[in-house]
Formats: sequence, structure tokens, C-alpha cells
Amino acid sequence: MNFKIIFSLFILTLLGAVNAAPIEVEKEGDISAAPLEVNEKEGAVNTAPLEKTDVKVDPTEKTEKEEDVKVDPTEKTEKEEDVKVDPTEKTEKEEDVKTVPTEKTEKESDVKVNPIEKTEKESDVKSDPIKETKKELAKYEEECRLQGGKLLSSVDMEKYVCLQGYEEEKEDETVNSKNSVCFYANDSPYCIDSKLSNVSECNKDSKEYNFKNCMKNFIYSPIKLYSRLRTYPEKNKIITSSRLDDEECRYNNGVPLMKDINNYICLNPIIKVQTPNKEHCVVVNEAESSEKATYCIFQENTSNEKCSKSSKSYDYDKCNKLIIEYSNGFYAKTSKYE
Repeated sequence: MNFKIIFSLFILTLLGAVNAAPIEVEKEGDISAAPLEVNEKEGAVNTAPLEKTDVKVDPTEKTEKEEDVKVDPTEKTEKEEDVKVDPTEKTEKEEDVKTVPTEKTEKESDVKVNPIEKTEKESDVKSDPIKETKKELAKYEEECRLQGGKLLSSVDMEKYVCLQGYEEEKEDETVNSKNSVCFYANDSPYCIDSKLSNVSECNKDSKEYNFKNCMKNFIYSPIKLYSRLRTYPEKNKIITSSRLDDEECRYNNGVPLMKDINNYICLNPIIKVQTPNKEHCVVVNEAESSEKATYCIFQENTSNEKCSKSSKSYDYDKCNKLIIEYSNGFYAKTSKYE
């Protein structure tokens, strides 16, 4: 009985502890059953939806953070423009470093492409025709000198000939009257070495060879010879003209006396005459002084036949009167040379 009583009391006590103490249950609820507080504590630690939303799920806050860190299109565009995509800045850098057309063109122009500067340098170094011609002439001049001749050239240096003295007894030489143009200059024979000359009219092997045209280069131009030029071996005048006779007379220290182009006389100083006894020689007195001079008529530069001993019309006295007349009063009288 005691056992049953004790067991019953134990059961009652146990039931009473479970069912009859509501305040005790609420206190336990403070620890384990309050749903709101549990949710808050659990949310704070593991599952709090608000805090989770603040960190991960809140779309607004997430957008703001992503915009601040990663997704802000404006900020991203500005950064990309500053670093990579700014077309203006990129163009300026590329122009400064690689593609500045003005600066590059100026440098290339100064160094490589300046046509004026390039032309001047080439002209100074390579293409000066005067220097090249002078070098060529110097070469021919030396070769001509070694052959015993003298190189004659025009003023512009476009034409030149090697003139060599000629000796008849050396006809077997390379330059002779058979293969070369020869002539007299003031009674001395000369021949042209065609190998050291570039005047085609003076080259007997050229199709353009012509003796008279060849001699015109020396009588007139461009290779002027201030001498009496005559044919070889005949010693005939090559060209007859009053102008040429006047020039030849002056070149040889003669005194030309001219009435007109058809009437003129050339007086040669007697010291230049080899055989005065065979020539028409006369002593002349100057009108304004007592000085006298002896001259001889140079037939080749005299047109009036009355003063030419080779002419049928020759007259000694009449020729002396013509000397006074053509002198225009410079000579007062003449006397016979003895």
C-alpha cells in the first residue's frame, strides 16, 4: 500500500509539474519557444531575413554596392575613357608619338624629301657641268701637251682642238697633212689632232668634214685665232673680206688705211718684212710731227691693185698718193725707200 501511495503521488506530482504550471512553461518559452525572439536571434546568426537582405538580397542596396564597386556604368565609362577609350586623348597621344603628320612631314622633308636642298647637293657634288667639262679639258690638254701641241677651246668650252706644229720632213708621224687638217698661221704650219679634238668639220674621217667650215671656227668663232690663216701648202687666203683683212692687218701690228670696203691698204712695219726689196716699201712723214716711219705694203690685206706688185695695174707713185689720201691727213708725205 505504501508502494501504491508512493507511486500515485509520484505520478500526480509528475503530471502536475507538466500540466499545472503555465508560468513555468512561459519562462521556458523565453529560452526555447518565443518564436519572434528565436527568429531574431537565429536571423542575427544564421537566418535573419532582414540582415541577410542587407548583405545579399536587398536589390537596392546590392545595386548601390555593385554600382560603387563594379557596375556603375558612368564611373566605369569614365575610367575606361581615362585609361583606354577616350578617343580624343588617344588620338592626341598617337599623334604625338606616331602619327603627327605635320611634324613627321617636316622631319622627312628636312632629311630626305626637300627637292631644293637635294638638287643643290647633287648639283654641287655630281652634276656641275662646268666642273666636269674643265676636268675633261684638263685631261685632253695634258695629252695634247705630251704630243707637243696646244689645246684651244671656245669660251663656253663646248668645242676644242689639239693644234700641233707640223714639220714636212716628219710626214710619217701620226698627225700629218694626209690624215689631218693642216694650215698656215702667220706663215707657220699647224695640223689638228682629230683624236684630241671634238670639232667634226675638222676631222677628215667624219661625214661632216669641210675644210672651209673648219677654218671658220678659227677665223670668226668660237675658237678665234688672231693670225693670218692660209691654206696648206698653197698659202692661199681662205676667206676674203675687208673686215678680215682689217683684223689681220691690226693683229700683226700693221696700219690699216681704208677709203671704203672695196678700197683699202695695209702697211706693215718694215721690221716684219723679210724681203723689203721685193715689196712696195715707203717712208711716211706724220703730218703733226717730224717723225718718220718705214712701211711696206702687205699685199694679202690690200685691195687696191695699184699697190700690188703682182697686178698689171701696179703703180708706185700712184700707190704712194693713195697712202696719203686713205690716211685722212695723218700722213703728210711719202718718200722712196732705199
